[in-house]
Amino acid sequence: MMISGYETESRIAAWVPAQRPRATNRPCGVPARWKRQRSSEQKCPRTAQSFCVPKADIAAQGYDLSLNRYKEVVHEEVNHRPPKEILAELGKIEQEIQAGMRELEGMLK
Repeated sequence: MMISGYETESRIAAWVPAQRPRATNRPCGVPARWKRQRSSEQKCPRTAQSFCVPKADIAAQGYDLSLNRYKEVVHEEVNHRPPKEILAELGKIEQEIQAGMRELEGMLK
């Protein structure tokens, strides 16, 4: 279940019926997903926010219910600039800093 947009104290207040209308106290879509778990929820991939795991898989893991045992994480490939290019840019910036330092030292003399 996810609650978005609340600070820690606000999260607690969001679940207290006396402080919020009943409609906002409902967990985010959980009841609706529970009703359809036998049909569409069974087909959710393990990369989705919620998914079903066969009992045999859970038993094979020694009934360990840690999410990371079953959830698949898809990592996006990140293309970085070549290190030589980054070092060249840092060298230019360092030269500008040194020139500024020399200028400031000249003003202090």
